[in-house]
Amino acid sequence: MSSKRLRNSILLMSLLCIISHSKAEDLTYKELQLSGRSSADIKVDLSHSDRLWLSRKKKIVLGTSYPDYPPLNMSVNGVLYEGITADYAALIAKMLNVDIVVRQYRSRDAAIQALRSGEVDILGGANSYEAAHTDIVLSSSYLNDRPVLFTRVGESHLVDPRLAGKRIAMLNHYLPPEAVCRFYPKSTLELFTSTSNAVGAVVFGQADVYLGDIVSSSYLASNSFFKDVESAGFSKMKVSDFSFALLRGRGRLKELVDRALKVIPSNEKMYIVRRWDHNGIYFFGDQRVEFSAVEREWLGKHPVVSVAVEAGQAPFLFKKDGQVQGVGKDLLKEISFKTGIEFKFVSVDSWEDIAQSLESGRVDLIGAESPGGERGGNIRFSRPYIIDPLVLVSSVSNASTGILQNLSGKTVASVRYGAVTDYIESSYPDIKFVEVESAAKAFSLAAQNKVDAAIDYRVAADYKISNLYAGKLKVVGVLGEGPESIAFAMSDKSKVLGSILDKVIVSLPASKMNSIIDHWVADSRKDSGFWVKYRKLIIELMFLFGLLLAISIAWAVYFRYQVIRRMAVEKELSDQLKLMQDLIDGTPNPIYVRDREGRLVTCNVSYLESLSVDRAHVVGRRLTEVASVDKEEAARYEADYKRVMKDQEPLLSDRSIYMAAKDQTLDVYQWVLPYHDSEGVVKGIIGGWIDITERKKMEESLRSAKDQADLASRAKTTFLATMSHEIRTPLNAVIGMLEMSLKKADQGEFDRLAIEVAYDSANGLLGLIGDILDVVRIESGHMELCPSRSNLRNLIGSVVGVFEGLARQKGIQLLFDIDPALQTDVLIDALRFKQVVSNLLGNAIKFTEQGKVEILLSAVLSKVKSANEISVKLSICDTGIGISPEEQLKLFSAFSQAHNSERARKDGTGLGLMISRTLCEIMGGALTLTSTLGVGTRVDVFLDLTVLDPLLAVATPSVESKIVTTQNLRVLIVDDHVANLLLLNRQLEYLGCFVSQADNAEKALRIWQSDNFDIVITDCTMPIMSGYELAKAIRDDEICHALVPCTIFGFTANAQPEEKERCLLSGMNDCLFKPISLSDLSQKLLAVRSISDPVRDREGEAAEVINLNSIKHLLSDDPRMVASLLESLASYNEKDLSTLRGLIKTFDYSSMARLAHKIKGGATIVSATKLIKCCQELESACAQDGSMPAVEELILEVEEHITAVNETLALTAKHLRI
Repeated sequence: MSSKRLRNSILLMSLLCIISHSKAEDLTYKELQLSGRSSADIKVDLSHSDRLWLSRKKKIVLGTSYPDYPPLNMSVNGVLYEGITADYAALIAKMLNVDIVVRQYRSRDAAIQALRSGEVDILGGANSYEAAHTDIVLSSSYLNDRPVLFTRVGESHLVDPRLAGKRIAMLNHYLPPEAVCRFYPKSTLELFTSTSNAVGAVVFGQADVYLGDIVSSSYLASNSFFKDVESAGFSKMKVSDFSFALLRGRGRLKELVDRALKVIPSNEKMYIVRRWDHNGIYFFGDQRVEFSAVEREWLGKHPVVSVAVEAGQAPFLFKKDGQVQGVGKDLLKEISFKTGIEFKFVSVDSWEDIAQSLESGRVDLIGAESPGGERGGNIRFSRPYIIDPLVLVSSVSNASTGILQNLSGKTVASVRYGAVTDYIESSYPDIKFVEVESAAKAFSLAAQNKVDAAIDYRVAADYKISNLYAGKLKVVGVLGEGPESIAFAMSDKSKVLGSILDKVIVSLPASKMNSIIDHWVADSRKDSGFWVKYRKLIIELMFLFGLLLAISIAWAVYFRYQVIRRMAVEKELSDQLKLMQDLIDGTPNPIYVRDREGRLVTCNVSYLESLSVDRAHVVGRRLTEVASVDKEEAARYEADYKRVMKDQEPLLSDRSIYMAAKDQTLDVYQWVLPYHDSEGVVKGIIGGWIDITERKKMEESLRSAKDQADLASRAKTTFLATMSHEIRTPLNAVIGMLEMSLKKADQGEFDRLAIEVAYDSANGLLGLIGDILDVVRIESGHMELCPSRSNLRNLIGSVVGVFEGLARQKGIQLLFDIDPALQTDVLIDALRFKQVVSNLLGNAIKFTEQGKVEILLSAVLSKVKSANEISVKLSICDTGIGISPEEQLKLFSAFSQAHNSERARKDGTGLGLMISRTLCEIMGGALTLTSTLGVGTRVDVFLDLTVLDPLLAVATPSVESKIVTTQNLRVLIVDDHVANLLLLNRQLEYLGCFVSQADNAEKALRIWQSDNFDIVITDCTMPIMSGYELAKAIRDDEICHALVPCTIFGFTANAQPEEKERCLLSGMNDCLFKPISLSDLSQKLLAVRSISDPVRDREGEAAEVINLNSIKHLLSDDPRMVASLLESLASYNEKDLSTLRGLIKTFDYSSMARLAHKIKGGATIVSATKLIKCCQELESACAQDGSMPAVEELILEVEEHITAVNETLALTAKHLRI
């Protein structure tokens, strides 16, 4: 038993060793040297942080796998790494200024495992196979792909699109196998380790179809295996283009790689692909030609292009038997396919004819022309589509004309070919040059021995000799130092057409061009001898066969004539019947035809669907015999049919139809018409209906909308009446008390009580208007919150303080209790929160005559969602008159109040509760009310608030809100209302300002231009020139004369947020709303003084990074001592930062932690909160021996914050020494 256990243990250990060895062996790699052939100088924008990160990174490890995947990934002698991926990697390395280290693994899966383990940073040549792994992401693509199919030669027609029953051979890491199996469920997938093995399996019958990428297929097209296979088209599978694969989470590296790939220009990408695409297959796929907006517009305006066909241009472009043929014709077919242009061919006789046709617009394009020729006119050429040498052609019997030296004293016929013909005339003046209008004419003269030789392109010469001069002429030599070219020609004005032709010609691969040329040259060479030899016999046989065929067809036509005629008549009748039925069935509304007895003759499909019956169950039956139709309704319909046939008058009416089968009633427009035979006798009726149910519903909706509009109009009238009363009541007190004060002032008395009553009434009126504006904002959806750091205890305490006097005056206890857990600051709109508390507390005190009013603020622990959120409950309870249940139902409507007491009817507008609840809902909370008549009321407010971290304790002097006089401020005020102008003048003079005034904007502008002012306060709406226009004019004048901008305040009674935005857009600094109190005006003027104080400017900017309050307090606010301390701190920061950079290389975590603690101490002196927090994180990471990449990221953040702090320290110190 023990021996058995021992044996099992040994087997288990052996198995573990084998597994671990195989894993280790899988992850072994060979380093290759990157050999990228692209040397383009491309720049990519990198931030300082990016460059710093790359300098730390230093190198990027690129993973690849064995066997090679040409031309994407290839190794040369196990030393070099090259291919398309290598070219892109080299460009990325150059752009990012890093080294690329290439590691080749034994398999693709091993390379992916190395990526996961962090041994490599990126994998090249990645596509859908790598993207199928959830922890891997792909960069931007650098090479497009499209899967292609190959079969053995002659078997491509046997392949159906679904590859049913076929064996598919594929590289094991080209596409995810499961994806291929899903797309081709009826096929068998076989995987191979290399593309050569996969293609070989198809060649030798081990598989039926090869599925591969177009890139490697293009590269391997010259392989001997590919000679035995042929393309079966493209697969319709959706695949990812080739990219770099990265581990998910390496976001920064992916961003940099993507950025580098995106800036590589298209011409460089094309250059890389063409370097490795030896056979042009990659470009041959359904490659789209990208046209510019101008080119697309031209194509839309020129669907037809006229092409000139000149005689004697075979095989380039010529007419034969009335049909245009040639290389140019086939090429124009390809261009037409890619552009949609229709080419119309126009015959021309000579170059003069062509020139005139181009000038007049009769033709747009010359089909075949040599750019090197000496044709006159303003001609531009497309890219050449044939590049061919010029050859010398002579008679077969003439053996002494192989070179030009042998033609001395002889004649040569040719059209003028630019440099070549010029060279012959200048270098061999003894040769007699005969210029002809076409190459065909030159060949004709040579064949007749009227000239000794002719000149033409090799392609054209081969074609002419094979088809016209076999055995008569031959090519005897090549002329010129290089090949000539044939291209399309056009007017110099047709630049867009030339650009379009160039793009299409470039998009065609060389293989396609060669096949077009070979069609016209190679075939003619191969078959021309047989045709010339047996042409006469073949024509005679074809004539005899055609005659026999014509006689046979005549006999067949004679015997079939009657049958065909009969079939045609039958078909015409059948077509008419089908047309009638289609007309009826195609009508969307039900239509039917009944005879005189009311029986159904025919109907359309809509009629059958409406009754939910089959045609067989209703045709030939009366409506009362159909089971699905209500009998009483059917009887009414049949009575209508009889009346129509009797009176011979159509019946048109609206009625309701009950559809028993669908159990629904429809509103329809019914029509029933009599129909007659050829003698005018009524034969039955034609009827139908149109469903108008939706129209009826719309009419009902329209009536309902009208009722609602009338109701809204009445509500508006009620609102105006209510507000007229509410506004006139306090306005009566204001006017009356002011009138009494004026009377007593005439008697030498000062009635302070009357002034106070008028002031209180005016404030009440202002509050009422504010409530109305709040309602308008709420109803229009323009109510916006401005949350800020606030303390709930302080906010509620300030409101309670306002109402304490009123409570004491009424003899009511006012109690305030707050939960100790709510001592922290929260994020809330303080103004709106205080508005809610003020409304609720004011109501509670107003309707409480005795007892108490209690304010409770507590935390709702059961609703706490996270550590930085808190749910609070504010309760306001009173022992007042209470509210009845009936009144509570309408309490939260605008202008609604409980009418339980005479005071409620006299005081208030009924807006407070409605505004309070809406504000709570906008702040994400709720407001509830519970009340018992005669006992009291309780209002609960629930809010979910964000808890803010406590601020660092900084000694700040207390600031009391009071009216402060402002010295030496020169103010210009503008208002067309004399009373407002006088009031503002008095207020500003009371605050110690020097005031100038103007009653219109034009006058104000002249005053401002003639004097210097610190502030301009202008009414916004004035005749002739508005306040907005005045502000813009002042700003333009300041810019024009380089003046220091003054402060401009708008002053308006339109207290809307959009009004302030309009003031700011016109160039104003702020907007003041009428009426404005002395304290508010004082605070605005103090703010202006602080804006113009450079010391406070600088401290305000610095406060975003540091806080100097504690230092100033310690150093008795001595500027030079503070500046000296700041300069010393900046110097120490630089030294500590340099030391920290050196510690990165030694991995000394403890020293890093100590240094981070030291830097934090200096940052604490100036309250640099961001730097303090970053140092704390670095100190913690070093104390826990965190990963080096994480520590490096934190060090980079510390460096950024130290740089920002030092810049602020330097600027602040410099300013303090001034």
